[in-house]
Amino acid sequence: LASGSTDKTVMIWGTKNGNRIRTLGCSFQFLPTHFAGLFSSVHSDAVNALAFSPDGSILASGSTDKTVMIWGTKNGNRIRTLGCSFQFLPTHFAGLFSSVHSDAVNALAFSPDGSILASGSKDNTVMIWDTKNGSRIRTLSD
Repeated sequence: LASGSTDKTVMIWGTKNGNRIRTLGCSFQFLPTHFAGLFSSVHSDAVNALAFSPDGSILASGSTDKTVMIWGTKNGNRIRTLGCSFQFLPTHFAGLFSSVHSDAVNALAFSPDGSILASGSKDNTVMIWDTKNGSRIRTLSD
């Protein structure tokens, strides 16, 4: 189970006991949730959309900051920011150079085999992504 929040964090939760397993992008796991979010490198604005890959190994997050981020669920590490060629930068800076959407990302969906991710935005576009290399396949618009 995962949750996204207006505090800019993405959290993974245990379904059996309700405990927080990790806050993605945050290296301060020992802090209470509301403090860990202050040091998170997840998104620079509210997280609006989440989607697990069919096998559960990847979690995608979409935000008001116009970015889509891909996370490994086993270790919580960010794999990539889609549309961004500056993967070496911290997340909040990488998002500044992203060519994802021009407005908030509000919807995410994986293909049945997990090889493709669709991101829907308030900018009235749906972008189709290759999850293996992070490249944009096409943009659907009005």
